[in-house]
Amino acid sequence: STAPFPLVVNGAEVRQFPVRAAPGAKACVARKLEYPGEGERFVFQRWSHGLATECVDLAEPGEYRALFTQEVLLQVRSRARAYAQSLWMPKGQLQRLAVPEVVPQEPGVRFRFAEWSAGETPTDRENTIAMVRPVVLEVKWTKEYSVKVEGPAGVPVAGSGWYGEREAVTLRAPVEVYAEGRRERLRFIRWESTGDRAAVIPNVQSPTTLLLAEGPYV
Repeated sequence: STAPFPLVVNGAEVRQFPVRAAPGAKACVARKLEYPGEGERFVFQRWSHGLATECVDLAEPGEYRALFTQEVLLQVRSRARAYAQSLWMPKGQLQRLAVPEVVPQEPGVRFRFAEWSAGETPTDRENTIAMVRPVVLEVKWTKEYSVKVEGPAGVPVAGSGWYGEREAVTLRAPVEVYAEGRRERLRFIRWESTGDRAAVIPNVQSPTTLLLAEGPYV
């Protein structure tokens, strides 16, 4: 066997290999799945002469080998839930992982890729990890919120964009805007939060002020 577990030959458990048996004997794998430790397992694939059944009749002289694949567990942790996963991978394999630059989460909320916790290229969205042992890998994100700054038609207001969680947002509006001919004007009064989520705006009567991006705001 290619796994460090017993086989059953003619009903008797065998741990020392190779073992000799008379033609006509029956050999079986005790279990198709074995866990020698946390995050490690052996999976039965087939017998060396081709059959994938758990038991074989030793009809002809020769060598019969139970072939197992050794696998280790890859756990990917992620705040963006779509990219959290657990995978069993063949031990020694190079596993390539990739995530997008931006992942929408809900209206006005998204995650932007920051880095991987390990791997050959942890700062790139495409990363490679060598599966020589069980691995817990985290893909880290920056949570971003949409801020929309609106004003009367033709009035230049600034501050719209995507901002990292608790990043400072500068809201800016002109004090006065004159209409054509300078016979009418709009004069700044205050800022108001009009979105579904109320924004805490300090200095609402100042045409230039700051707020913290703690949610999607309008």
